[in-house]
Amino acid sequence: MSTYNISIGSDFRLRILDAIEQIQIRYIEYGDTNRVFDGLLEALLGLTGSEYGFIGEILKDEDETPYRKTRSITDIAWDEETRDLYDRIAEHGLEFRPRKGPSSLGGA
Repeated sequence: MSTYNISIGSDFRLRILDAIEQIQIRYIEYGDTNRVFDGLLEALLGLTGSEYGFIGEILKDEDETPYRKTRSITDIAWDEETRDLYDRIAEHGLEFRPRKGPSSLGGA
């Protein structure tokens, strides 16, 4: 078994600590998890250099079946219809529930 030594530069560490601080401030100041997850996604995109992403959570329904709920997603709307869809997703989250039978990509 090999061991990898990953070195993180001090600038990157400071950026991570700053992101954590900003997310904590949002939560304390607003108590609104939507703002917290949006801030977390923004921070993660900045730290990783990614353009798009989402944050999701695995939950269970009444019969203990797991499903994924999107908590924050990058705005990729390019027309009125996708803008409306994004606004609905941003407000309530998008749920991916497994289909009966083989597992689906969007399921938990």
